[in-house]
Amino acid sequence: MRKLSLAVSFLLILFSQVQASTHWGDIQRQATEINLQQLESASLSLQVLSENSAALRPKGTVVIFPDQQQHALSPGLLNTLRINLPDSGWHLFVMPAPEALAQANAEQRLLQQKSQLAARWQLLNQQGNLQAPVIVIAQGETAALINLLVAETLEASPAAIINLGAYLSDHKQNSQLLKQVALTPLPLLDLITALDHPHAKATSAQRQLSARLQQNPLYRQRYLTDAYQDHPMQQWLMKEILGWLHTNGF
Repeated sequence: MRKLSLAVSFLLILFSQVQASTHWGDIQRQATEINLQQLESASLSLQVLSENSAALRPKGTVVIFPDQQQHALSPGLLNTLRINLPDSGWHLFVMPAPEALAQANAEQRLLQQKSQLAARWQLLNQQGNLQAPVIVIAQGETAALINLLVAETLEASPAAIINLGAYLSDHKQNSQLLKQVALTPLPLLDLITALDHPHAKATSAQRQLSARLQQNPLYRQRYLTDAYQDHPMQQWLMKEILGWLHTNGF
């Protein structure tokens, strides 16, 4: 029975990888100027948005991972980042949002999500011609998964991570995420607002305390009462992110 369960899990993972291409047609109709790049492997077909830095000497590459049902033009800060990061000297890639996965228990779903994300990250690193340093900005559950993968020695790990309301939907798994965030072995900016998922807000103080107890100087958290959708807040957060990157030598 256990072998059958593992086999089913593997097939679900494989299916999610093969079907990983996202249709960007609606986004292209809203922003005809966006540039899409096709990445292909034997098991995965993926379209990503790419923008070159406006600077003659680019600072590096930022890769944005939206959460489910989000995209490059989403008003919750992602669109502001898409517009401003190239003008601030960064090459930019925006990944497609994660696919909706088959119904499974929490453990199987987490395995599927991590497998999908790791496959996309590997393909991007192989074919995206990323210029170092590579910074990841990830949102919601996708941000939590990035943290978990880095803790598990993700191949070609990024130079730094910026979380936007990181959480896991399963309560037990979300509690375990605290330890991974506190021990992240690279610079981490943990941004949380009052309108983020309740699991992200509920553990914000514990994350900060845990990082302090672990004496991790690479962790920094900002909890904000306003929301990403507020335009002045988006501009303030943009400056906060760029300032944090500069402070950390990027």
